[in-house]
Amino acid sequence: MLCIIFTKKKLLVGAKGDIPRLLEVNGQTHINLDMRPMEEVLKDQIGVIGQSYLEFAKKNQIDISEGITTSIAFPVDHVNENERNAVREVLKSTSQPNFKFVHEESLAVSFINGLKDDSLASENVAVVEAMDDYVNLCYVVHDPKAETPNVKETGAEGLFENESFEFFPFRDFGQSSGNEKVLNELLVEFSSVGLTIDMKGQMELAHQLLNPNEDHIYTVSRRTDTVGLEAEVQLTLDRYEDLLTSNRQKVGSQLSSELGSKSIQKVVLLGGFLRNQKLQSFFKDELKLNGKLVLADGKTEYDEYAIIVEGLSKRTAKVLEANKLYAEEQERKRLEAEKRAKVNAELQIKDDRDALLEELQRVCIDPNKREDYERMFIPRGAKLGIPDVVLKWNISEVLSRIELAREIGDTESGEEGAEEKADEKPSANGSLAKAAKVESKAESKETPKAKEESKPAPKVVAKPKPVVEKKPEPVKAAPATAVVNKETKGTQVTLRKTAEAPKIEAKAEPKPAPVEETKPAVVETAPAVIEKEEAPAPKTQDGPRRKMSLNDLFVIKGALPDGDFPTKKVSFHAEQEMKVVKLLPTKDMEDPTQRDRFQRLYEKELQYFGEMSEIEESKEGLFYYRPFIERTTLGEFIKKNGLNKKLHLDDLTSADLKFILQVFKEIRELKISHAGLTANNILVLAKRKWNLSKNVEIRVVGFTPEDATQEEMIKQLHHIFAQLLGTDFYKEFREKFQL
Repeated sequence: MLCIIFTKKKLLVGAKGDIPRLLEVNGQTHINLDMRPMEEVLKDQIGVIGQSYLEFAKKNQIDISEGITTSIAFPVDHVNENERNAVREVLKSTSQPNFKFVHEESLAVSFINGLKDDSLASENVAVVEAMDDYVNLCYVVHDPKAETPNVKETGAEGLFENESFEFFPFRDFGQSSGNEKVLNELLVEFSSVGLTIDMKGQMELAHQLLNPNEDHIYTVSRRTDTVGLEAEVQLTLDRYEDLLTSNRQKVGSQLSSELGSKSIQKVVLLGGFLRNQKLQSFFKDELKLNGKLVLADGKTEYDEYAIIVEGLSKRTAKVLEANKLYAEEQERKRLEAEKRAKVNAELQIKDDRDALLEELQRVCIDPNKREDYERMFIPRGAKLGIPDVVLKWNISEVLSRIELAREIGDTESGEEGAEEKADEKPSANGSLAKAAKVESKAESKETPKAKEESKPAPKVVAKPKPVVEKKPEPVKAAPATAVVNKETKGTQVTLRKTAEAPKIEAKAEPKPAPVEETKPAVVETAPAVIEKEEAPAPKTQDGPRRKMSLNDLFVIKGALPDGDFPTKKVSFHAEQEMKVVKLLPTKDMEDPTQRDRFQRLYEKELQYFGEMSEIEESKEGLFYYRPFIERTTLGEFIKKNGLNKKLHLDDLTSADLKFILQVFKEIRELKISHAGLTANNILVLAKRKWNLSKNVEIRVVGFTPEDATQEEMIKQLHHIFAQLLGTDFYKEFREKFQL
């Protein structure tokens, strides 16, 4: 694993094999940035860095066939998003060797996780960091109330969800300001013996201060052609360290005020400047941190860089494992979704086949229109995979029954007339003879066509039901039903009617006697067998199939506030992932105004959320579902972070200012009109996190069908912040930043 480490002034390269270590680049342990951009220096040295790691990997038998796993530690002080992106692009654009970028975070966070005390990784820790010219006071805080996301569901994005990172820079306290204090003291000492040090002499002393000797003796020399003069000043170690850390009280005051409020368990010192004994005594004795103070083992700052490599490697390994679990879970869900979709598609095809066969039995009522019925149903059956031989047999079977029933009716009418004429001399056996005669005629009265059609037929599980002949009536078209036009990807609700069967007028005929049902023979050589399974939703011969209820589709967790349409928090029966369902109730489906408003709301949310269902119909009405966002509201975030308790602009930290301005930026850049902004539907997804991404991510919910101009949205946002922060305070804030 390769670790690229940046401070504000240096670039270092570390590697993790059995033990963490720094690699040499061009024979050096570090490369000075010399005020150049980080990505520029990295681009110049990336080839040498890659070669150095290849040699390390070969010696340590590390497999790099899939690329060099690479992570970055950035300096504590702000590194903007453009700088970080530029560094990542250098790695991604280098093909030989192949750098596989995985993870990035702060130097301070890596250092904490690399220390031998593993408990530090889960405690609230303050870090006094002095890797460059001045000191940063950092806080790595864990929220015990925050729910830890399942990494299978969130991947590395949720791995350190409950961890936040803040820092406060002290630009007048550190190695640079300390050296300035020592230099002024030296000039005073030389001046006390009548020696004035010119600019050249001051430069000599400043150079000596960068690499002081153990005795802290500082000299200046002056020579002419005839005179040579050399003067020196020696400072005691206590005096030197006292001057070097003379502004230590500022850090102490800030740290003392935050220890209790942030529940700090440990204070970690990072950087060679902090090895100063005077400063360590100050932390232990004056600030009473003796039990909380943590110092790294080792004597040089390079020992500390090895600890940073160790910590960065640990966190990167966690990220790799989380991403692996996430990928496996996504693949499992994908396979389950494919399987579920396949089963649903098969069930739908079976339902459609059954419906077609039932429609065939209702529509086919005129034996003279056999060919019309075949032309009507065979193409539709082909789309559903029903062989034409099956449909022809079903049509023939239905029409044959109708013909037989009509013939039996004609026979009964003739017999009844004959009986009326012979009524004068009834026979004791007359009624029995009549019944036998009718039955005999019914059995023998088969037309050649009916006999031909009674040949063994293909097996069709959706067996035609016995037909009791009624007076034929014109076939009525099915009523209009609300459906989703899937050709428009679910973004348009339309009305369509099922195709009307031809109206067939039939003459009124006498009511036939019930015909006993005979089971059709089975042709063993049928090309396909259409199995009929009992549909989950009951159907009737003349009525539509029952619509699914929302309760059949989802586990409903509860209702959500919404002023326009009923809104529910749900999950699928087989999954835990939450969704939000919007419903247009059945009673409002025929109202054009409500349908139009529902359609406009759907189109807005589809544009914003991206991953959404189509509009579908249930027993309760039209509905669609979108992802559920469960994070902190703007109002809760401001209260939790104490922004509402700050009375003056000077009380706001740089993170506070950035957060407020970022909310305005997000709303200004919102591409979807939002007419209902409130403190509860502006959501804060995360505070500044382990990977040094944006301080927060802002999302919005609660869209309405109505539109608002950007000016109206910003005006409402001003009103929200005025309520949350206080009218007077926010007025001063707006004037200061010209909002």
